[in-house]
Amino acid sequence: MEMSVRKARAQFAHPLAAAGRGERVTITKNGKPVAELGPPAVRKN
Repeated sequence: MEMSVRKARAQFAHPLAAAGRGERVTITKNGKPVAELGPPAVRKN
């Protein structure tokens, strides 16, 4: 999944939920990747 900084800021619950499902979310600014959000490397229960 890819989304802009503006959209990620306004709807943070959506990319956070995607990361919780194991997806990687790329955050872009002016069309260029600036950050990634994803699941932790090792899940703790």
